[in-house]
Amino acid sequence: MVTSGSLKSKSVVDILKEAETSGFTGIVTLKGKTGLATVTLITGVVIDVREPRVRSRLGRYLVRSNVITEKELQEALNTQKEKGERSYLGE
Repeated sequence: MVTSGSLKSKSVVDILKEAETSGFTGIVTLKGKTGLATVTLITGVVIDVREPRVRSRLGRYLVRSNVITEKELQEALNTQKEKGERSYLGE
């Protein structure tokens, strides 16, 4: 069982099956596009899974709160994109 390093060639299912077979106790950390997730195991049994929190976007919040309309948000995002720099609407 690999205890640290890259496991890109293995699926999560394969990793968890190997952890179960070997009686692994510890935390498996998975890195994805939305953040880090963790799977906690005790003697190969999954006891806890923590998914990454999805960041809330200010624009979405403002639309949901009826502060701005979807059209206004899209116009602001288009203006931001046209600038071509790493600026955020919240600034």
